[in-house]
Amino acid sequence: MHLPLETGRKRSAKGGATAKNVAVLAGVSPMTVSRVVNGDARVRPDRRAVVEAAIAQLGYQPNLAARALAGTEAFRIGMPFPLSSGKAYLSELLMGGLDQIGASGHQFMLKTCETPDGARELIATFIAAGVQGVILPPPLCAHTGLIEDLKRWGGVAVAIGPGCPVETFSSVLVDNREAARAMTRFLLSLGHRRIGFIHGDARHPSAELRHQGFLETMREAGIAEPDRWLAHGAFDFQSGLVAAENLLTMKDRPTAIFAANDATAAAVVAYAHRVGMHIPDELSVAGFDDMPIATNIWPMLTTIRQPVADMGREAIDLLVAAMRAKSDGRPVKPVRRIFEHSLIPRGSCAAPAA
Repeated sequence: MHLPLETGRKRSAKGGATAKNVAVLAGVSPMTVSRVVNGDARVRPDRRAVVEAAIAQLGYQPNLAARALAGTEAFRIGMPFPLSSGKAYLSELLMGGLDQIGASGHQFMLKTCETPDGARELIATFIAAGVQGVILPPPLCAHTGLIEDLKRWGGVAVAIGPGCPVETFSSVLVDNREAARAMTRFLLSLGHRRIGFIHGDARHPSAELRHQGFLETMREAGIAEPDRWLAHGAFDFQSGLVAAENLLTMKDRPTAIFAANDATAAAVVAYAHRVGMHIPDELSVAGFDDMPIATNIWPMLTTIRQPVADMGREAIDLLVAAMRAKSDGRPVKPVRRIFEHSLIPRGSCAAPAA
């Protein structure tokens, strides 16, 4: 959309566009411009589009420093984005966090890193850029060296996922062990006894917690060697294909496979289709996370849903509260928020063939 730009509009003292300029060009009130900038959901989509077009045309940039002087302190938040991790999960997490940041008017810096050790270098970059708080996504939330770096810095951080010492920083997570137990009980309730498990990336504490939940529940059901049908993956599609082949070419192959995340489970479904194995009549498949891929394959995937976007929003809220307390000279007390998981049964699971 291109709006007709009228000449002669007033600019700020430094020559930049103001919220009033945007309001005049878009034909709305300055309050509406403020709501759009802050991500207020009450703005109608058509009106939001007009305001965003005016913002783009004028090159308007909200003045966060001015907001701080007006009494709403704006903070600068940093998040390292590990490229080695599940991109669907991190993207969902990021969207939830950005949604919350947009609504509160804070600045956000996102920088990618190839490895957890690479994230340590980013912390120095964040500090130099004036970042006051850091979000630690998995597997960085459990990286001892990175956590020690942040402690020495003296700033605040919030971990998303397990592995961060409770007394160090706040964290948001689901109970991965209990969620895996719930899925394993579900498969057992359908009548499966030979249940395969595809482990996730070993750098993620959540991967081992899910494996532990699976093992505990299988043993409670009287399965003597639950790791007999264990394969190792890396939370990605390619490793899932390899794991599926290893499991499904066994002489006494599993009748069900529980994969540690949805991307891996989707790979199992793809491999089964490739070799002419019908799901769920000949093989049941379950995943974890409830990412978009779970409903973009056929049959749709039975999985564990964790509210990833909500966890991202909560992480931002906790971080802002901690930064505000630190700014005010108040003590920062770490908290642990455990979100509820849900088991979502879909068409990929059924009783084993007789």
